[in-house]
Amino acid sequence: MRKLRTTFYLSMVAVLLAGCSVKYKAVGAFDDFNEVFIGEVDHNLMGGGATFSVETKNANIKCDGVAYRPDYIPPLSLTCAGQRGRGRVSCSDGRRMNIEWFATSCTTGYGEGADKGGTTFRFAFGFDDATAQQELAKVSKAVAANPDLPVYKPKEFRKEKGFSTGTGFFVTNDGYMVTNFHVVDGATTITVVSPLEKKELKATVVQSDPANDIAILKVEAETVGIPLASIFSSAKGEEVLTLGFPLVALQGQEQKATFGRINALSGIQNDIRFVQIDVPIQPGNSGGPLLNIRGEVIGVVTATLSQIVALRASGSLPQNVNYAVKIDYITPALNAAKVDRSKVSTGNSISKLEMAQIVSLRESSVMLVIAK
Repeated sequence: MRKLRTTFYLSMVAVLLAGCSVKYKAVGAFDDFNEVFIGEVDHNLMGGGATFSVETKNANIKCDGVAYRPDYIPPLSLTCAGQRGRGRVSCSDGRRMNIEWFATSCTTGYGEGADKGGTTFRFAFGFDDATAQQELAKVSKAVAANPDLPVYKPKEFRKEKGFSTGTGFFVTNDGYMVTNFHVVDGATTITVVSPLEKKELKATVVQSDPANDIAILKVEAETVGIPLASIFSSAKGEEVLTLGFPLVALQGQEQKATFGRINALSGIQNDIRFVQIDVPIQPGNSGGPLLNIRGEVIGVVTATLSQIVALRASGSLPQNVNYAVKIDYITPALNAAKVDRSKVSTGNSISKLEMAQIVSLRESSVMLVIAK
């Protein structure tokens, strides 16, 4: 045992003397879609973590991430095998993902992950170039019969069509607006449009919070802000609605109102940043306000649960399982943008309204966002 332990430590010292990090290939695939990815892992042996960069083969989505130090190290272990940990990934299409990794040696292992919509994937790492290409061909063949990754990617859509769309809403009377970060990520020109009033305004991004998928925009105009109220003023089962501009190329630019209830005060895997709703949403609703029965904003509509992923996991199809970022997680971005909080209205000043009254009261504050 002493000889084995000495041999292991000497081999690790030799690696460390040769350099502080090692690089190797990673290959993976989405569980239910025809999409694979390949990239490179840079493992810092002295720091105990790793960074990586991968790109999908079909949609050309680029993702960068970090694998943190191990959460678990087997007791009395003589190698890295058995270690496991977590990490975070950010992608060029606005996707944010969590991962779990498991080591089979100091340079090899496997893992799995999921984005906020429940889309799952698996990967392995530790390949040389030739083996990585062989593995990529194998997993590509395995998922070839699956449907394409069904996501609205504003940045990719913008490259193809020259623009992308979403929804935003004013929170002050001097032009500050909230939308999703992925709606405007990478855009060089942003226009907000009110089809109702037939007016267009140029907007600029004054603050971004990619981690919570929030962006603060500013227009130079007098506006009507919607009052904000903490999600904790609402209850599970309460009626809610959203206003927005889904699929404008198909459904037109008339603002759409959809209705439902709060199903849970947390998101996928109990993520406390989100609230679960059954309000129907579609691509283009992203960034729209989630309104309570007093017409106050309690969240920002952002994601829907993948039906295919849910079918695979549970054997049944979800119906209107959607999510919104709680308004409480927008406050830091407003503060960072140095928004005058005295101009941000707070709620609870009016009693319960009829849904039609809320739509009439708030529709002029909700705008179509066009990003180019």
